[in-house]
Amino acid sequence: MAQPLCVVLDRECRIIIFVGRNCGRKTSQVDFFEERRRAAEARFAFGEELQFKAYARADKELGLWASEKLKLSADMAQVYALDTVKADLEEPGPEDVLQKVISDLDGVVSEAEVRSKYTTLCEQQLAAVLNAK
Repeated sequence: MAQPLCVVLDRECRIIIFVGRNCGRKTSQVDFFEERRRAAEARFAFGEELQFKAYARADKELGLWASEKLKLSADMAQVYALDTVKADLEEPGPEDVLQKVISDLDGVVSEAEVRSKYTTLCEQQLAAVLNAK
């Protein structure tokens, strides 16, 4: 997208060209705060996107870990991991994923172990996403 271009004549009739949104006009305090608001919104959206990616990765890793405990084949493990990621999209928060995995691993692994593993995976994936940006 091309930047706006403004052409202005100064007092000596020299041509002055401004490039950008402000086009040479002085920025007011309102413009300053509008820019800060936009920047804050952009930072918030970026942070939310990184968090979503990290939790989706942690959900997949939890699904792969659970499929290993269930002794599923490699193909079935991938399908199970994707089902685990999809389970997180049903309700906000991780509780729906945890309940799915806990119910699937009933009698194989304790609820405390599943929750502990998920916490560890979330921490690892958040660190990985933050280091990758």
